[in-house]
Amino acid sequence: MNMGWVLGITGGFLALAMMVPGLLLAWTLLLPAFVLRTRGRIAAMPWRCGLTGIAVLVPASLLLIVLFNLPGGLGQIAGWVGAGIGLAAMSLGGAALATLMSERMQPVHGPTPGGLVRAAVALELALIAPIIGWFVLLPVVAILTLGATTLAFLRPAAQRRLVTITEAAHEPEPS
Repeated sequence: MNMGWVLGITGGFLALAMMVPGLLLAWTLLLPAFVLRTRGRIAAMPWRCGLTGIAVLVPASLLLIVLFNLPGGLGQIAGWVGAGIGLAAMSLGGAALATLMSERMQPVHGPTPGGLVRAAVALELALIAPIIGWFVLLPVVAILTLGATTLAFLRPAAQRRLVTITEAAHEPEPS
Protein backbone atom coordinates (compact mmCIF):
# COMPACT_ATOMS: atom_id res chain seq x y z
CA MET A 1 0.00 0.00 0.00
CA ASN A 2 1.50 3.31 -1.00
CA MET A 3 1.10 6.72 0.59
CA GLY A 4 -1.69 7.70 -1.83
CA TRP A 5 -3.91 4.90 -0.54
CA VAL A 6 -3.19 5.84 3.06
CA LEU A 7 -4.06 9.49 2.44
CA GLY A 8 -7.16 8.57 0.45
CA ILE A 9 -8.51 6.27 3.15
CA THR A 10 -7.69 8.78 5.89
CA GLY A 11 -9.38 11.57 3.94
CA GLY A 12 -12.44 9.39 3.41
CA PHE A 13 -12.75 8.69 7.13
CA LEU A 14 -12.34 12.39 7.92
CA ALA A 15 -15.04 13.29 5.40
CA LEU A 16 -17.38 10.73 6.96
CA ALA A 17 -16.59 12.09 10.42
CA MET A 18 -17.63 15.57 9.30
CA MET A 19 -20.81 14.33 7.59
CA VAL A 20 -22.35 12.48 10.53
CA PRO A 21 -23.10 15.54 12.73
CA GLY A 22 -24.49 17.31 9.67
CA LEU A 23 -26.75 14.35 8.89
CA LEU A 24 -28.06 14.21 12.45
CA LEU A 25 -28.68 17.97 12.44
CA ALA A 26 -30.45 17.73 9.08
CA TRP A 27 -32.78 14.99 10.33
CA THR A 28 -33.59 17.09 13.40
CA LEU A 29 -34.35 20.18 11.33
CA LEU A 30 -36.30 18.33 8.61
CA LEU A 31 -38.38 16.04 10.84
CA PRO A 32 -38.52 17.76 14.25
CA ALA A 33 -41.75 16.14 15.46
CA PHE A 34 -40.61 12.63 14.59
CA VAL A 35 -37.18 13.16 16.15
CA LEU A 36 -38.83 14.48 19.34
CA ARG A 37 -41.15 11.45 19.45
CA THR A 38 -38.17 9.13 19.04
CA ARG A 39 -36.24 11.06 21.69
CA GLY A 40 -39.19 10.64 24.04
CA ARG A 41 -39.04 6.88 23.51
CA ILE A 42 -35.32 6.74 24.23
CA ALA A 43 -35.69 8.87 27.35
CA ALA A 44 -38.76 7.13 28.74
CA MET A 45 -38.09 3.47 27.95
CA PRO A 46 -34.55 2.68 26.78
CA TRP A 47 -34.80 -1.04 27.61
CA ARG A 48 -37.93 -1.45 25.51
CA CYS A 49 -36.21 0.38 22.65
CA GLY A 50 -33.25 -1.96 22.95
CA LEU A 51 -35.40 -5.08 22.95
CA THR A 52 -37.39 -3.79 19.98
CA GLY A 53 -34.13 -3.02 18.18
CA ILE A 54 -32.93 -6.60 18.69
CA ALA A 55 -36.33 -7.94 17.58
CA VAL A 56 -36.07 -5.91 14.35
CA LEU A 57 -32.33 -6.27 13.72
CA VAL A 58 -32.08 -10.08 13.87
CA PRO A 59 -34.75 -10.96 11.26
CA ALA A 60 -33.81 -7.96 9.10
CA SER A 61 -30.16 -9.05 9.10
CA LEU A 62 -31.10 -12.60 8.17
CA LEU A 63 -33.32 -11.31 5.35
CA LEU A 64 -30.52 -9.07 4.07
CA ILE A 65 -28.06 -11.98 4.10
CA VAL A 66 -30.50 -14.06 2.03
CA LEU A 67 -31.14 -11.18 -0.39
CA PHE A 68 -27.45 -10.46 -0.89
CA ASN A 69 -26.75 -14.14 -1.63
CA LEU A 70 -29.51 -14.56 -4.21
CA PRO A 71 -28.25 -15.02 -7.76
CA GLY A 72 -29.08 -12.21 -10.13
CA GLY A 73 -29.30 -8.53 -9.60
CA LEU A 74 -32.84 -8.07 -8.28
CA GLY A 75 -32.21 -9.71 -4.91
CA GLN A 76 -29.04 -7.72 -4.39
CA ILE A 77 -30.78 -4.49 -5.32
CA ALA A 78 -33.51 -5.30 -2.80
CA GLY A 79 -30.79 -6.05 -0.23
CA TRP A 80 -29.10 -2.69 -0.80
CA VAL A 81 -32.46 -0.90 -0.56
CA GLY A 82 -33.22 -2.72 2.70
CA ALA A 83 -29.78 -1.90 4.10
CA GLY A 84 -30.31 1.76 3.16
CA ILE A 85 -33.68 1.83 4.91
CA GLY A 86 -32.14 0.28 8.03
CA LEU A 87 -29.28 2.77 8.07
CA ALA A 88 -31.70 5.65 7.56
CA ALA A 89 -33.78 4.42 10.49
CA MET A 90 -30.66 4.19 12.65
CA SER A 91 -29.60 7.70 11.65
CA LEU A 92 -33.06 9.05 12.58
CA GLY A 93 -32.67 7.40 15.96
CA GLY A 94 -29.16 8.83 16.18
CA ALA A 95 -30.61 12.30 15.67
CA ALA A 96 -33.01 11.64 18.53
CA LEU A 97 -30.18 10.39 20.75
CA ALA A 98 -28.07 13.46 19.89
CA THR A 99 -31.07 15.67 20.73
CA LEU A 100 -31.42 13.97 24.11
CA MET A 101 -27.67 14.36 24.75
CA SER A 102 -27.89 18.03 23.75
CA GLU A 103 -30.73 18.59 26.21
CA ARG A 104 -28.72 16.96 28.96
CA MET A 105 -25.65 19.02 28.11
CA GLN A 106 -27.62 22.30 28.21
CA PRO A 107 -30.72 21.72 30.34
CA VAL A 108 -31.59 25.42 30.58
CA HIS A 109 -31.61 26.33 26.90
CA GLY A 110 -32.77 23.01 25.43
CA PRO A 111 -31.53 21.60 22.13
CA THR A 112 -30.01 24.33 19.95
CA PRO A 113 -28.43 23.57 16.57
CA GLY A 114 -24.96 24.25 18.01
CA GLY A 115 -25.68 22.07 21.02
CA LEU A 116 -26.97 19.32 18.76
CA VAL A 117 -23.81 19.38 16.66
CA ARG A 118 -21.67 19.27 19.82
CA ALA A 119 -23.68 16.31 21.11
CA ALA A 120 -23.41 14.55 17.74
CA VAL A 121 -19.65 15.07 17.69
CA ALA A 122 -19.40 13.77 21.27
CA LEU A 123 -21.41 10.68 20.32
CA GLU A 124 -19.32 10.15 17.21
CA LEU A 125 -16.05 10.48 19.11
CA ALA A 126 -17.29 7.97 21.67
CA LEU A 127 -18.22 5.51 18.91
CA ILE A 128 -14.81 5.67 17.20
CA ALA A 129 -12.91 4.95 20.41
CA PRO A 130 -10.99 1.70 19.93
CA ILE A 131 -12.41 -1.52 21.38
CA ILE A 132 -15.03 -0.08 23.81
CA GLY A 133 -16.54 2.28 21.25
CA TRP A 134 -16.43 -0.23 18.40
CA PHE A 135 -17.55 -3.41 20.13
CA VAL A 136 -19.63 -2.18 23.08
CA LEU A 137 -21.05 1.29 22.47
CA LEU A 138 -21.66 1.06 18.70
CA PRO A 139 -23.86 -2.08 18.88
CA VAL A 140 -25.76 -0.67 21.87
CA VAL A 141 -26.40 2.65 20.11
CA ALA A 142 -27.35 0.91 16.85
CA ILE A 143 -29.85 -1.39 18.56
CA LEU A 144 -31.25 1.40 20.76
CA THR A 145 -31.74 3.84 17.89
CA LEU A 146 -33.26 1.22 15.57
CA GLY A 147 -35.70 0.16 18.27
CA ALA A 148 -36.67 3.72 19.16
CA THR A 149 -37.24 4.61 15.51
CA THR A 150 -39.31 1.47 14.98
CA LEU A 151 -41.46 2.24 18.01
CA ALA A 152 -41.89 5.84 16.85
CA PHE A 153 -43.09 4.63 13.44
CA LEU A 154 -45.46 2.04 14.90
CA ARG A 155 -47.15 4.05 17.64
CA PRO A 156 -47.18 7.80 16.93
CA ALA A 157 -50.15 8.52 19.26
CA ALA A 158 -48.35 7.01 22.24
CA GLN A 159 -45.28 9.02 21.26
CA ARG A 160 -47.14 12.32 21.59
CA ARG A 161 -48.16 11.35 25.11
CA LEU A 162 -44.56 10.35 25.95
CA VAL A 163 -43.16 13.62 24.61
CA THR A 164 -45.54 15.67 26.75
CA ILE A 165 -44.71 13.57 29.82
CA THR A 166 -40.98 13.98 29.17
CA GLU A 167 -41.33 17.72 28.49
CA ALA A 168 -43.34 18.16 31.69
CA ALA A 169 -40.56 16.41 33.62
CA HIS A 170 -37.99 18.88 32.22
CA GLU A 171 -39.99 22.04 32.95
CA PRO A 172 -38.62 24.08 35.85
CA GLU A 173 -40.73 24.12 38.98
CA PRO A 174 -42.39 27.43 39.85
CA SER A 175 -40.65 29.26 42.68
